[in-house]
Formats: sequence, structure tokens, C-alpha cells
Amino acid sequence: MRLVSSGPTRVIARWSLYAASLLVAQTVWHAPGPARADPPAPAPGPVAPPLAPGQVLRLGATAGTGTPTRDIDVGATDLCEFMQFPTEVLQVCGDSFPGQGVGFGRDFAPIALRVDTASVDDPAGVRYSGVMGVWNPLLADPTPPGDSQLPAGVVEINRRNYLMVTTTRDLVPQNSRLVAAEPARAGWRTLPGSRRPAGYQGGAQTQVSGYYDPIPTPDSPGGWVYIVADSFTRSLPVELYRATPQNFTDRSKWQGWAPGPGGGWNKPPAPLWPDMVGEMSIRQIDGKAVLSYFNASNGDMEVRVADDPTQLGNAPVTTVVRHDDWPDPAESLPPPYDNRLAQPYGGYISPGSTLDELRIFVSQWDTEPRATAPYRVIQFAVNPLKPGPPADG
Repeated sequence: MRLVSSGPTRVIARWSLYAASLLVAQTVWHAPGPARADPPAPAPGPVAPPLAPGQVLRLGATAGTGTPTRDIDVGATDLCEFMQFPTEVLQVCGDSFPGQGVGFGRDFAPIALRVDTASVDDPAGVRYSGVMGVWNPLLADPTPPGDSQLPAGVVEINRRNYLMVTTTRDLVPQNSRLVAAEPARAGWRTLPGSRRPAGYQGGAQTQVSGYYDPIPTPDSPGGWVYIVADSFTRSLPVELYRATPQNFTDRSKWQGWAPGPGGGWNKPPAPLWPDMVGEMSIRQIDGKAVLSYFNASNGDMEVRVADDPTQLGNAPVTTVVRHDDWPDPAESLPPPYDNRLAQPYGGYISPGSTLDELRIFVSQWDTEPRATAPYRVIQFAVNPLKPGPPADG
């Protein structure tokens, strides 16, 4: 759950009402295997008509207020970042409620929705077959009294998924850690040694997203895991790291990237571009680095496509959602090709996305006084702007 004001110069923070103690459940963590890339699942077909470069189409609300997730005790939710496993797909969501708005029933956080994989390419939107974390805690570590545990990004390595969990108190991050996701059961366990205080790396590593590129390089025959990181509070720009797949779970071995003269890998990380950024979702699609994110400097949802993650700072920017004032009634939406939306955030890339049709899941929450809804996730399709051919040298 995120608290967001309605103006471009908004003050933004994330918060949770979740205060129940979590039960410790047993599961098994497996270290990343040998460096390789699992074969991709069959690519679904397009879910939207062909889109012109930069064009956006809203497909509809998929989770939360006004959607069928109410039938699995999730009447209101947000975030819903994807995790792909060999035979399953999950979406990890933030504060979630049985009723149709914030505060309607007990707060569960985080939860994981089970995606009906046959629905990934359905133009009507994804469907869900179940949920974890509603009645049995998703995380093994109990929540410290007075704190909240919230999802803060996913990194996938060969269909093994690692969730960053950031613990907050009074909206302020206290620490972050990596958790190994298990698709069959709740009780996800913390990776030993992965916990860091909130001030680690200047506070700019409390929210992440990442992917594994197995292409060998001279300094890593097994390729690299690329990680974008920023502040959970949306108060800092994006920074870039890489790690070998074997060393990913050791955060002390993440190598920073510094752009510009004198920069390069294994340097103190520096911002890729100046804007403050919130939630992020980075994936490799058809060999390109694709980053979807909430731009906290202007309030919009944006996408960048680059030939390489180190080039994201100079990549063309596509606006997926333009922030707008709340309509009346608040649940109403403009025509499908109108990409205005009040209080958007999140922005997670769906499986089945292509470079000509990215599917982006955007959250929306009405935080106006006395409002409790909508609190939901909406799917968009966009044909993002692509980088041009290299200049003649």
C-alpha cells in the first residue's frame, strides 16, 4: 500500500496496517544453480490490436476493487508483481483486504495471487485460481511489533524468484532482505546474510528489480544478473548493479555501475538519470533491457527500452499512464485509449510481453479524505519507443 497525494510534486510514502504476528513455516531454500538460462515458456499471442509506437491501451482492472479477486478473499489490493516459475505464475501484492476498499476487514501483507496461466494472453485480462498469504502468512519471519513487511521487488534467475522485503516503521524503512519464493506453499524464508540496514548504500537499495542475462562475458562466463535499485521512499534516482548468478544472494558482491567519464563497472553506483523513482520492473525482452517504473518526480508511469541496461539513462521514454485528478465517481475510467489515471503507481511487466506490446500492471488507490476505494490493479498494453540504430562511427 502506498500513500500518494494527487499533485506532480506529491509527497509519497508507503505504509501498511498489517500488525499481526506471522507464524514461522518451514521451507527449503535452494542456491542458484549453474549459470544457464532455462528455455522460455511458449510466448502467448498479443492481447491488443496492433499499437502505434508510443500508443497505450487500457485493458481493464484485474485485481482489487470491483474485480473477481473478491471471490478469493482479496477485495482490495495493490502492486501485484509477477514471478514466473517452471509451471506456475504468481503475482506478489501488498496490503490486501477482504472487502472492497482499504480497511475493510483484516489486512494481509504481502500475499501472492496464483495466476491462471491460460489467461495470460486473454484480452479480457488475467484470471486467478487462488491465493497464498491470506490465512497463512506468506513470509516465515514474523513482523516485529509496530513494523510492517512489504514487497519491494523481484529478481528472477532461471525461474527461481527472490523477493526483496523491506521492513518499515512509521513509513520509514528499517531494513531490507531477500526472501526465496516457493510457489507451492507459504512460509517463504529469508536468505541467510541478505539483511541490510535501511541506510545501506545510502538508502538506495531498499527497492529493486532484476533479471538474468546468461550471455558470457570475459569477466563472467555464466553471464550476469542485472539489478536496478532505488529507495523504498521514492526519494532517490535509479542505480544499477550486476552480480554473477552464483553471487547474487551475497549483496556485498553486487558491482555498481557509474555512467559517464571515468565510470564503468565495479565503481560506486551513480544515478542513471536524475528523476526520483519509485516502484520498478526490469525485464530482458528480445535482447533489450526494458524498465517500467513510477516516476516520482512527475507522477507518471513510464517505460524505457535500451540495448543494454547501462544505457537506460539515455533511452527513449514512453509515458504509459499520465497522472490526473480523480473523476466522479472515483471508480470510473476514461475510454480505453485515454491513458490518464488518478494516483497511479506500481507498473509491473507481465509475462507474454513483447517489444511491440508490453503489458504493464498499474496500481491505483484513492487516498482522498474519507475515501477507501478504489484500491486496485489495472492492466495496460503499450508499444514503447525503441532505441535508434547506433550512430555511424
